[in-house]
Amino acid sequence: MSAAVNDKGSLTFKDRKTGLVVFGIFEILGGVFTTLIAGVMLVMMLSAKDTGKLTGNAVDASAFLPAVLMYVSLSVWNFWMGIGSIKVRRWARTLLLISSWVWLVSGVVAISFFMQNPGVSASEAQQVPPQAQHIFKIVTLVFMAIFYIVIPGVMVMFYGSRHVKATCEQWDPVIRWTDKCPLPVLGLSLLWGVGLLGMPLSIISGYTIPVFGVVLSGAAGAVFMLINGLVIAYMAWGMYKLKVQAWWCAGARQHSLTPTGVRRQETGVRSWKSSTYAELDKIIHVPVLATP
Repeated sequence: MSAAVNDKGSLTFKDRKTGLVVFGIFEILGGVFTTLIAGVMLVMMLSAKDTGKLTGNAVDASAFLPAVLMYVSLSVWNFWMGIGSIKVRRWARTLLLISSWVWLVSGVVAISFFMQNPGVSASEAQQVPPQAQHIFKIVTLVFMAIFYIVIPGVMVMFYGSRHVKATCEQWDPVIRWTDKCPLPVLGLSLLWGVGLLGMPLSIISGYTIPVFGVVLSGAAGAVFMLINGLVIAYMAWGMYKLKVQAWWCAGARQHSLTPTGVRRQETGVRSWKSSTYAELDKIIHVPVLATP
């Protein structure tokens, strides 16, 4: 690695352009992988009708649409970030650092939940030998640790390095939109924005959404989702612009989702999830997909 020096000849930072290119290539390879998964899911969705005829069960192909769109979105993201990292762009470093932190934190939460509930029901636990359960848990934990801790952890350390930051600033001296907002605030703004992008999928469920114990659908559900979407859009934009009103709006919205309100929605959420998972269960015949 080459090192940059200032006018006095003293060392300032190590040029990490080669590392940015390598990480960018891995990002693109990740995009290729998610594209293949999206293709498999798309084939499953298109063949759902024929599969239903073979199994004798009616299958709703739209149940696969969220997964297809998710993997397509991941593919676009990976290709875009990979190219940006290879070209040593400031925005790519910032966005990859934020996404890596989200990935890492989500992984820690996922592993914590898995430790509490390893995914084996009480009836299945009686049928599976204890040694087999132990092996399953260890293998799953190793895979989750690599995928959810090691990989995003390495990315956080690399893209969070001051040398990488300085390298991007040297090779890309233009002030980008990601530089106009503090990193944590930008991350929150982007998270709200991503949530907003997923709202059109509500069309699949007929705009069905549980709201404090009452399940809204049809026109009422569509109106509620539109209002909620406008609020989220304002929060994402306002946070990026560092507007205090957006933080008050976010606080008020989150306060409305109190634990009591969440518990009151539990029945409606489980009912909607059960109907969605049931469609997938008809195709792949995995009983554990059904909600408890």
